[in-house]
Amino acid sequence: MMSDIPSKRKGCITTFYSYKGGVGRTMILANAAATLARWGHRVLCIDGDIEAPGLHYYLPTEPTPAQTGFLELIRSFSTDEPLSWKEAIIPVTLDTGGEIKLDLMRAGSFDFAYKERLHALDLGDLYTRHGLGQKLEELCRDWRDHYDHILIDSRTGMTDIGGVLSIQLPDQLILLCTLNRQGLSGLREVAIEINRVRSKLPLDRARLPILPLITAYAGRFEVDLGDKWSEQFEQSLGFLYEDWLDYDEGYSKFIYNTRVPYVPKWSFGEQLPVLHEDPEDVDNISFSLTNIAALIAHRLSDSEIFLDNRTRYLRDSTRNAMVDKTLRSLREEIEQARLREDNLGVAQAFCVAAEYKKGIGEMESAADDYYEASTVFNEIGQQELAEQCRVEINAILLNRDTVKTKVHHESFAEPYDSYYSLSPLSSGGKSEK
Repeated sequence: MMSDIPSKRKGCITTFYSYKGGVGRTMILANAAATLARWGHRVLCIDGDIEAPGLHYYLPTEPTPAQTGFLELIRSFSTDEPLSWKEAIIPVTLDTGGEIKLDLMRAGSFDFAYKERLHALDLGDLYTRHGLGQKLEELCRDWRDHYDHILIDSRTGMTDIGGVLSIQLPDQLILLCTLNRQGLSGLREVAIEINRVRSKLPLDRARLPILPLITAYAGRFEVDLGDKWSEQFEQSLGFLYEDWLDYDEGYSKFIYNTRVPYVPKWSFGEQLPVLHEDPEDVDNISFSLTNIAALIAHRLSDSEIFLDNRTRYLRDSTRNAMVDKTLRSLREEIEQARLREDNLGVAQAFCVAAEYKKGIGEMESAADDYYEASTVFNEIGQQELAEQCRVEINAILLNRDTVKTKVHHESFAEPYDSYYSLSPLSSGGKSEK
């Protein structure tokens, strides 16, 4: 779900791309989104496959008849008054208890004129005459401010819109294929071309981390063939792991834990197995789907932990979301105190945020919050409390062992309310102007 209070850590845009259709790309994205949402992450799913949209079948909604989508949003950038992306957001609830929520941007408004609008889309004109490149950058910054994860379903094959979604927009890219020569060779060429084109963009871009995935893996039925083609997969696409996979024992174990098996039961209809089966059972499709969601949550980092201690890796995926939620709540408390013109409350809220951040190792950010608190305390004549903040800042900057914190790593994912009363600078929840 969207939040108006951004996190300190920006969100991450992940594009799902396949060279050929029918590999389960949309299904895997939808299940990853459901898993991330269940873990507490704020998730936006965007159907960028404007020529063959289908994500809305996995994430059923009840849009209004005039509901706009990704196509209308992009086209509006050629006008003097472009649409707000928020107009295209549809809230989705995936469970009867209302706990698993995310947002969806459909491919477009599926009215009688949709095909006409699609055929009239001229990306070249939008880039050259209407500054689409810069407008997309601004759009992505806004998405990163409001969501933890933005998952984009890209068009299959070599297309203009697929290039935009897989080259300019993503912070990380997931490439999917089944085990055949056309899939492997096509995906290899695409991966090389993406990095080549991206390196020439007039934008500040790090090298794009790419996760290649085997889908519809039938190795449990044909073991020898499965092993043979898995080796070919590693030979063709293994170079994509080199930029981010830190593991001394090679890539085969990683491929084993991320390949998505073919399971006849889940090949019918649009289903979300992660909501219906045990993700700990290696024979279930949810095992690999959950692994993929965890890798997205970690932004393809800490891969050695993923391979050596999966339980910890999954636990941290949930914990990170809870930390982000707590940080947003703390920032919201600061903003609410400002709106009340409650200066003492503002300073106290900064102190609580600083102590929490110390507990999770965000030392520089904690020092910044103590500095803000000290400034406000000085303004309202609370010099003694301001001095306490300066002591904390000095201790952080000098990395002294005597830094005292009431928040410990083992409990940092608890709601922030419990820390308010722990702050030596708080007044037990009562503040004065």
